[in-house]
Amino acid sequence: MYAYLSVPAVFLFSLALLALWLPLAKRLGLVGHDVHKPGSPMVPEMGGVVVLPALLLGLALLQAVGSPYAGQFWFLVLVTGIAWLLGLVDDLFDLAAVPKLLSSLLMGIPIFFFFNPFNHALLVPFLLPVRLHWVYPLLALALIAGTANALNSYDVVNGSSSSSSLVIAAALSGLLLLQGKLGLSTLVAMVGAVSLSLFILNAYPSKVFLGDTGSFSLGAALASASIVSGNESFLFIALLPMIVNSAAKFMSARKIYESHRARQKLTFLNSDGKIQSYGSEGGISLLKLLAASCPIGERQAFLEMSALVLVSTLLALATVPALGVPLFKDVIFP
Repeated sequence: MYAYLSVPAVFLFSLALLALWLPLAKRLGLVGHDVHKPGSPMVPEMGGVVVLPALLLGLALLQAVGSPYAGQFWFLVLVTGIAWLLGLVDDLFDLAAVPKLLSSLLMGIPIFFFFNPFNHALLVPFLLPVRLHWVYPLLALALIAGTANALNSYDVVNGSSSSSSLVIAAALSGLLLLQGKLGLSTLVAMVGAVSLSLFILNAYPSKVFLGDTGSFSLGAALASASIVSGNESFLFIALLPMIVNSAAKFMSARKIYESHRARQKLTFLNSDGKIQSYGSEGGISLLKLLAASCPIGERQAFLEMSALVLVSTLLALATVPALGVPLFKDVIFP
């Protein structure tokens, strides 16, 4: 039970770090335009720098109380650390889309050293476990990179990415608890705690942006926890709105690109301060579809995008019984 006390500690530590980061980011010039508000006010960026230090604190606390699950954390924290570092590099040097996507495949490299992905059974709803042997490691690398990039691509309005991470982390942590995987449940709860601290300051009107540092590290942490716990199908279904958003951007543009570098913008802020679609011009994104029938306020866009993730996460939970994973098994509070 003492292990779970580390979760509120991680939350408070994250808030404290963010309080220190906001004025520092302004002094360092690490700010960006909030493009969906009149006048495009400048907002501190890279709030996600708090993710890795907060999770490292959580690991230290678990080891301090002698938790038997602390050893499971090293793989997940290492994956998160690589994602954090890649996000930091991108935030500082603004990598092009293709190098950014390819480099994100490095996030999952630790899976080859900490557990055997070649003998891992993939659980698919309504089917028997599938062993893909040499194919699965490639899928695992793609899932970690894809989750990180999908969460990053979803970060288009205040709070959309941080709230999505919070919802998925809360659901996954509860699911892992019911599956008797207390160590992973605690870690994912810590990811949720960091997401909550970021959401508090990232929600409309945002006082800080996550940056790629935040979306990459949060996405990688959720994906790696899903992989080692056998809950890949849950994560895939929960990510459906983000997958649709990323796929729509790619298929309509027929290329991988960074939104801020696109010549033809998908939406713009009209004279009423609302997000408006450019109509049939340019590509497609989820935000553009939401604003297709009529202009939409940023707060309303956030609520609708968050609602989609909530629905997909509930749908993901509904498919869990079809995976054949026993619940309420060996649930012990150390």
